[in-house]
Amino acid sequence: MSERADIVVIGGGLIGCSIALECARRGRGVTVIEKLESVGQGSTARSTAIIRQLYHERHSIKLAIEGLKLWEEWGQYLGHDQDLVRFHQPGILWVVKPEAMSTMPIDTLKQLGAEIEVLDEPVMTRRFPSFRFTGPLAGAPVAGLLEKRGGYVEDPSRAVRNLAHAAERAGVKFRLSEGVRVIEHDDSDLARTGRRRVRALHTDRGARIEADIIVNAGGPHSAALNLMAGCPLPLTTAPNLQAFVEGRETALDWNVGGKSPFPVCADPVSGIYFRPDSRAFRIGTVLPADDRRFLASADEPLPAPTPEFMADKIERLRRRQPGARLMGVEGTSALYDVTV
Repeated sequence: MSERADIVVIGGGLIGCSIALECARRGRGVTVIEKLESVGQGSTARSTAIIRQLYHERHSIKLAIEGLKLWEEWGQYLGHDQDLVRFHQPGILWVVKPEAMSTMPIDTLKQLGAEIEVLDEPVMTRRFPSFRFTGPLAGAPVAGLLEKRGGYVEDPSRAVRNLAHAAERAGVKFRLSEGVRVIEHDDSDLARTGRRRVRALHTDRGARIEADIIVNAGGPHSAALNLMAGCPLPLTTAPNLQAFVEGRETALDWNVGGKSPFPVCADPVSGIYFRPDSRAFRIGTVLPADDRRFLASADEPLPAPTPEFMADKIERLRRRQPGARLMGVEGTSALYDVTV
């Protein structure tokens, strides 16, 4: 059985569903292929979903600020209000060594409209009294940069479902529990132009879908999909394994005067970042040794974080947040697609 679409998007995560929605709004016929039984269940589901603006490249900062505005006007952007995910904006506090402040793109952030504030240690201590910024357990002297409008999306899977609902309203077709088996390509112009055009893809449920454009939004499966399409890129990607610690925080004061005083914290001095949420407090790592772990295939079972990994991250959290008490602690792993 053969079908036809202007554009086929492989992958039903946040990126794939966003692309599908934008293309459909521009009048293109779009089909999304997702191998799992629901959208937003792959890398997106395990994302910490932190929405930040601090990047080191100007174009990345511009893109992040544009994205932040969409999260702030989520329902308006989607055009519906069905079960919308919440975007929390407690701010993002970057804790760095004072000498590292000179490497931060502070002027660029301000020029592009990011609302930021540079803080010294005494100001940080007054503003965020639950944090420990001084003393032997706190580590090196620190300074801070606060992204005032930064925050996190409460449930990234629900955010994708929000996008998928808007996309369906715009005419996008979703094929769930269906993987890609073969990508056809046309080599007739390869010798003359060096370009290979895609023609169609075959799914593992027997469908053939012709398309002018096939978009690879397969996350950690993207390298395999590129090879399947016969278009190896002049860079290499690999499935990068990330591990997190999660628990329910029971000791910190989450609601002072109707507003949480507790920001998302990116803390390279302590080697961790952590996201506040009274239901699912999450700790991640920024240590190079933790960040360079790869799997040979994105289809391999994800190894669970070791007890040693979890204990180390909780200890690092307590050095910065001595009052933190996590209940029901669990470890979780995720795969992301990174350039190597």
